Amino acid sequence: MAIIYFQNNYLTLYYHEADSLGHPVWTGFASGEEHRNSVLECIKLIQEEKPQFWLTDNRKMKAVRKADQDWFSQEIIPIMATSSLRKFAVLTSEDIFNQMAVENIHQQITKINLFEMKFFDNEATALAWLK
Repeated sequence: MAIIYFQNNYLTLYYHEADSLGHPVWTGFASGEEHRNSVLECIKLIQEEKPQFWLTDNRKMKAVRKADQDWFSQEIIPIMATSSLRKFAVLTSEDIFNQMAVENIHQQITKINLFEMKFFDNEATALAWLK
């Protein structure tokens, strides 16, 4: 059973302990402090619970500003590099600008071979791949 680890207007972050799965569901647009604080809540869950699997639901997430992308690359990817994560599934956003931002991050993660990362259009397929 999933618990809600954190929630605000932009993010509902679930944790499925039995499956060792973090599951953030993003909605709408946020930038700057709201976006970064939400990402930091995800990092907090990763550091405290040490999940092996991550399912990011970006389907309703809007664009991520360039400054926030740069912050993610500089501050968050190094933290993720030493995390417990082994597989990272992304439910692709309907927003083309979000898709481009996530693809940029995906390229950086692939370069340093952090973990397996794959994109999906449907949650059931993503969950099957994670198991």
